[in-house]
Amino acid sequence: MSQEKKMIKSPLGTLELEFKDRYLVSLKIHNEIVSSPHNSMDVFDGYFEGRTKSFDFSLQPQGTTFQKKVWMTLQRIPYGQTWSYSQLAQEIGSGARAVANACAKNPLPLIIPCHRVLRQDGALGGYSAGQGVVTKSYLLKLEGYL
Repeated sequence: MSQEKKMIKSPLGTLELEFKDRYLVSLKIHNEIVSSPHNSMDVFDGYFEGRTKSFDFSLQPQGTTFQKKVWMTLQRIPYGQTWSYSQLAQEIGSGARAVANACAKNPLPLIIPCHRVLRQDGALGGYSAGQGVVTKSYLLKLEGYL
């Protein structure tokens, strides 16, 4: 099994991508620019420039069966649109709190777009990546929602 990490410079800070074999298994957003060499990836450059609306990675996120079900459903939320935690919960036949907890454990933020999930009242709710709600707001503005 081959394992590789890539560090990508982005407007959010440094994106740390971890691959196992050919699968992307995690993405971490570091608020600061780390001192490692930075690679560029056209797909991320395109996303942050508004040219790319989806990612085409082979994913293999690690989590429970329920978490994986939530993460698969999150990938159906179109670019520039949002769902509520309640709507997401109805899609999979669960409760909003359980769905929110699964979103918080998402190992591939940005790729699996948990930033597109809002509270029922339209408030942003939480975000576990980068600088939290600041990062979520940035991504929603980038995608033209806010």
